[in-house]
Amino acid sequence: MVSSILFGVILLFFQIFKASALSIWGITPNVLLAYSAYLGAYRREKYSLPIIFLTGLGYDLVTPETLGINTLLLLLICWVTGILKKSILEPKLITVGVLSLVYNVFYYLIFGLFYSLQTENMNYIFAVFGVNVVINSLISILLFYFLLLLSNLKIVIR
Repeated sequence: MVSSILFGVILLFFQIFKASALSIWGITPNVLLAYSAYLGAYRREKYSLPIIFLTGLGYDLVTPETLGINTLLLLLICWVTGILKKSILEPKLITVGVLSLVYNVFYYLIFGLFYSLQTENMNYIFAVFGVNVVINSLISILLFYFLLLLSNLKIVIR
């Protein structure tokens, strides 16, 4: 559990301070999506939901214009991944890839609708949605496996 909290703090600070520097065609990677799926898949629900709630809340405090949507969507992704883990989720590339694509579509569709309604410009959904989903799905797959690798490493300090 301590490693999950540490991953969350590191990824939250990375998302807030460094993710915009890694923008690809103006699209900022969202590492918290992969972290949310990782917690749902590999941590017990009694730990994963409070950890992702606090992580999402920390991200929403930095970006108050989102009105708490990050926290809600990250909690939903973590919860649904935890439910799916019981039946279909194994760390196979195809399963993780499809799941990553589905939760990125869900996340960016909700945010696209939110920003389109906020700015009264429906072009945002169509202009950014497809590329954003593909790029963030690839990043989510890589980060998911990286977090899985880190959680399986046993480091002993003597």
